Amino acid sequence: MQIYARIENNKVAELFTTDADIKQLFHPSLVWVDVTHVAGVEIGWNAVPGGAGWAFSAAPSRMQVKQLVAYANAKHNKILVGGTAVAVGSGLVVAAGTDTASLSLLTSAVRMAHSNAQAKFHWVDVSHNAVLLTSAQILMIDLSVNTFIQHCFAVLSQVITAIQSGKIINKAQVDSPPAPIPAWPVNN
Repeated sequence: MQIYARIENNKVAELFTTDADIKQLFHPSLVWVDVTHVAGVEIGWNAVPGGAGWAFSAAPSRMQVKQLVAYANAKHNKILVGGTAVAVGSGLVVAAGTDTASLSLLTSAVRMAHSNAQAKFHWVDVSHNAVLLTSAQILMIDLSVNTFIQHCFAVLSQVITAIQSGKIINKAQVDSPPAPIPAWPVNN
């Protein structure tokens, strides 16, 4: 008797034991893999195709999922408040803080930039030199910071979904998510 696993969404969805030709028993669109000699395979296990065949691993426990989600949230929060560098034209790159206090200060500058297109703003570049920025440059910083923040949340959302589906099963994969999940944004 052969034991076959039906694979659906990179998970073992069903186990079936037969002496018959599995290809003759089911519709060809179903993916069946012979797991007769794979110890302990159970429904819910991860199944990943590779060059040498399929790799099977136990799905993470609820506790492991909870710990990986907590790790992903901590990584997200560290990146989120770590700031970003923004090119504002003429080869000038400024540091843009993304912590709560910095975002509050940026919001005030944006309000002023919207109310006075001729306003000038004292800022600091990434080399910690004092610079004078225009309203247009402040609005560029605001757009870039908002894009950075949204990228952080987009990656976090996809990482959590992949953890919950069993596609991410360890901290290394949280740190460097597998494709098609984008990489975490980089701080300045």
